[in-house]
Amino acid sequence: MFQRVFAAEFNAATVQFSREGMAEPAVLTPGGALLTLVFASGALLERQGCGNETVRARMADPTGAFSLQADPQSPDARATLCSLETPCFATVVGKPFLAGTGRPAPCILRVLDIRAADRYTRDTWVLRTAEATLDRLERIGAALRCGNEDPLVRALVTSYGLNSARLCSLAGTVRDAVQSVQSQSPPAKSELSPESVVLAIMKEHGGKEGITLEEIVRRAANHGLTHQDVLSAVEVLCREDECYQPSRGTFKLL
Repeated sequence: MFQRVFAAEFNAATVQFSREGMAEPAVLTPGGALLTLVFASGALLERQGCGNETVRARMADPTGAFSLQADPQSPDARATLCSLETPCFATVVGKPFLAGTGRPAPCILRVLDIRAADRYTRDTWVLRTAEATLDRLERIGAALRCGNEDPLVRALVTSYGLNSARLCSLAGTVRDAVQSVQSQSPPAKSELSPESVVLAIMKEHGGKEGITLEEIVRRAANHGLTHQDVLSAVEVLCREDECYQPSRGTFKLL
């Protein structure tokens, strides 16, 4: 199950935590979140390293920016990250890790899945993350007030010096994030299939020589399609004789 956490709290995490019953160590944040798999959303602001093995990017939410990293172990996520036109809103599922051995070691989100999104999706994520975070902070605060000897609470006090003032500061950051959300209606949901989207891209942007798969992936990402979605759609279109491959990596309408 993934966790939701704001960038400011994610970036302040500096320690790992493990206890009996946990399948793997988790990154422990100052607000008591145990992170093994994170779902985040924000504005993808910059990206570097496309063409290299590791691609790095920054994705901002109302409290700060996540440092993203996509490597060859997740080729689809890496390809999609490179295809997105920045700036744009995006959603990310990733595994957090503390990079390096310095103190404090920066917390980075290794991308497992990334998709183009819109402002409504980002705002919905902010509101749900705020609700989950405030509930968590309230539970931690209650445990502190009653002197709970839970190992998690002890780790928070020992590692981060957590107290009521720090909890109030974290809650204030969350409330500021909520204030930044713009109220708006959800966008109309597209009824187009991936094949229809890819076919439309081929028709609009394919010249006499056709269009490269890389270009299709780049444009399809803005419709929320992943690299694998595009590959599957192209295979279907080729089988149905809607397009063919005049040269490696290039597609053209029949």
